[in-house]
Amino acid sequence: MTLRAAALAAVVALHLAFGWLLFRPRAIEQDAVPVAQNVREREEVVDPATAAPVESDRELDTEYRAPAREPFPPSPPAATPEEQRAYERGVEYELQRQAAVARFHRSQYGEHVAALMHLPVAEAWPALEKLAEDGDPLAAEALLDLSGCDTDLAHRTWAYTRIRDDAVAGLAPVDAAFVRGALDTELLGIDADAQSCAAAGLGVHRLVALAQRRLAKLGVDTPPPASREPLAWRRYFERAFPAEPPGIDPRLSQEARAWVERLDAAGGLSADAWAELERVAEREPALAMQIAYCVLSQCEDVPREAQATSVRWIERAATLGLTQAVNYVIEQRAASGDAVEAHAWAEFGMWVIASGCFPMAQAVEYAALARQRLALASRMTAAQFATARARLAMLMRQHGEAALDAQGCTP
Repeated sequence: MTLRAAALAAVVALHLAFGWLLFRPRAIEQDAVPVAQNVREREEVVDPATAAPVESDRELDTEYRAPAREPFPPSPPAATPEEQRAYERGVEYELQRQAAVARFHRSQYGEHVAALMHLPVAEAWPALEKLAEDGDPLAAEALLDLSGCDTDLAHRTWAYTRIRDDAVAGLAPVDAAFVRGALDTELLGIDADAQSCAAAGLGVHRLVALAQRRLAKLGVDTPPPASREPLAWRRYFERAFPAEPPGIDPRLSQEARAWVERLDAAGGLSADAWAELERVAEREPALAMQIAYCVLSQCEDVPREAQATSVRWIERAATLGLTQAVNYVIEQRAASGDAVEAHAWAEFGMWVIASGCFPMAQAVEYAALARQRLALASRMTAAQFATARARLAMLMRQHGEAALDAQGCTP
């Protein structure tokens, strides 16, 4: 895996265990101001529930029909004013995150295509389809993004409720309320898009038909796949619309961009070249996070000689709010017996996520950090807990602004 591929994987890998995150989140039109989340003190830990089920493949329909179903039910009313405020913070987090999605789309697809993506899906799809049929590769990529609305509506109420219940299992009431607020807002938006897609007859079958028309225009007579199995129809679609290489983070300087391009071309670096890359990354937070993700995923770009010192990039990325790096730091501190430091890092990670700066939904990651924090707190004295909160305040003073900027709060 090259560094650019690792950077793209970092965006999507956070939620591959949850099928609902393959669906496009409902977006809002305006950007919003980041919000900080106040974290709750420890309570008893309960074992989390099992993971959400994965939907099975279906045959590719030529006409899409929405099966009857019950609407996705929001969470029950909060039991206390504190839980109600936490629920509202969860809603606000999701709205902030949707604004971050809009910013991400503008950076990846350009203003015109991104603006079309954020119309109601029944209007966005045909407009993008026309651009794609005329040969616009970015419009084709955007349609792949929108196609996540094509799902099995009949089973989604059950699946959504299970996802939400699993996510909040074992959390303190206020933490659970925050996660419910975030997931209710996200899932209700996803559900609305899915209903709109079904009502308008949109879905994978439209992408396959579009690809068939495009291939015919190019003089290629290839029948479409008989199944809607993802690899089959995506290969067919990408034959008609070859995938663009993943975009490079627009926050990178020209020098850093040149290193990413070099990594793509070389497929790996010598120890001397890696040392030079590290020198550049010292002043490039976005590049530092990409290196950390590459180290954590053991991509082939890291030379053997650099493995011994590469952990410092994980530590650096944790200060910038990269979720995988924060988890690594928590595990390392806890393994060394420093529950106070691990607790502070768990709260720091929760605070960064709750800002809503990062475009990929992280309510599940927030819940996981909250569980780690509760488990750590159960082994701490009152004095240790006070020390952990003081350490959290120090982390926020030292790294908070840079972390929010690195996660995308600054366009």
